[in-house]
Amino acid sequence: MIETRLSTAPASAPAVAPTTGGNLRTITGYAAVFFNPTIPGSELKLGPSTYERIAPTAFTRALRERDDVRALFNHDSNMVLGRTKAGTLKLRADTIGLRYEITVDVSDPFVLHCVKALERGDVDGSSFAFIIEYDRWERDLTRKADIRWITGVKLLDISPVTFPAYDATSSQIARSFYDPPLPPVESFPKREAVLREMKLYEKSLRK
Repeated sequence: MIETRLSTAPASAPAVAPTTGGNLRTITGYAAVFFNPTIPGSELKLGPSTYERIAPTAFTRALRERDDVRALFNHDSNMVLGRTKAGTLKLRADTIGLRYEITVDVSDPFVLHCVKALERGDVDGSSFAFIIEYDRWERDLTRKADIRWITGVKLLDISPVTFPAYDATSSQIARSFYDPPLPPVESFPKREAVLREMKLYEKSLRK
């Protein structure tokens, strides 16, 4: 199942800078921010007591094996900004998260529109689309919360984005709150309770 995540953590905001190539510009940002208790927005709230965190290992395999990743605008496959295979998208993981650099040509009217929206601050979020390869769950006894760690993914695309399907305080999720793949009952005894909690949480947001 393909999932997307949007981050509005300060570090994730896309920025545009000129290059030495005339019409060329570079769009940079963080498609994902690793969990860090000192970085606002690095933990995603899935429900009243259910959270999600991205582990520093999440993109290790994808970067090592050079997944063919696209840079899209708003995850729209008709609006391609760059691609790793073409060398117009560069990705690397650092201590903050997954950093991207997209080289674009503003002589293309579509690209110019995107660049202007970024420069004005109309678009200030970043996101990534992925398929889960590895995750794990743990119980935070202090907070009485269940934590899902994303530890490995197949990376599909990264995107500067306008807004996701749902709003949350620090970051958002572009799919149903009760849609994430949950572990089997035997490995996570509270699976059904968490599922019910997510459904109730989504219902409360719609009131």
